[in-house]
Amino acid sequence: MPYNSDVKNLAFDAIREALAAIELAVSTLRSELDRLEASDGSDADTHPTLKEAEVGLASVNPQLASSGAKANLSSLLKQLEERHMKPERSILDSVARLEKVKAQSMHKVLVAGLAGFLPSDPSFSLALAKLVEEDKVVIQSQSVRLTDSGRAVAPSDGAILTSEILVNAIASLLPRRQRNVLQFLFSRHGDTASRQEIMANCGQYRNDKALLKDLIALQQLSLVVRRSAEYSCSEVLFID
Repeated sequence: MPYNSDVKNLAFDAIREALAAIELAVSTLRSELDRLEASDGSDADTHPTLKEAEVGLASVNPQLASSGAKANLSSLLKQLEERHMKPERSILDSVARLEKVKAQSMHKVLVAGLAGFLPSDPSFSLALAKLVEEDKVVIQSQSVRLTDSGRAVAPSDGAILTSEILVNAIASLLPRRQRNVLQFLFSRHGDTASRQEIMANCGQYRNDKALLKDLIALQQLSLVVRRSAEYSCSEVLFID
């Protein structure tokens, strides 16, 4: 619908503006930190920009305002950079972990879930788009793969991945009823189940209509597939 499209575009614009503000803050703080490091630090407590930083830091986190302007700026810069880069790093880590176990699928829903997002999350979409722009990943159909440059900077110390770890990571992001449905279907190791069986085992549905709504939502996320009148866990979730 046009309304939903307009709302989505506004959300993306708001996130882009927030990211731009973070980038500006990081740039400004880096300049101030470089200036301090180039000087003897004697004007750290009198420089107006630094005094403003002190006030701002104290209002956000009083602990940061106890060790001097230079240390404050260094700490804040590190925090901002880590927060700004976290989605991208998480995505690179997710793809690297899937590659490590030679997963047959690098579907976006797997990459997003391991990174702590649902694929519909605007933060995931923007971070993924940035990685594509930086030539760190490529997207083919619904599959995400590392480029050579992405592989060179991707974390490589993640825990060994299993289908159970993967499903639990994705399930933790879902509403409770959808989470229970996904985990029940996963426990059947690819076998299908009717809506009556799902209702009997998940025990949180008063009627078939509510279950059907959740099943459709899980299908839209590529987590569940329908076969005739029954449902099963998507094959992409079985990586071992």
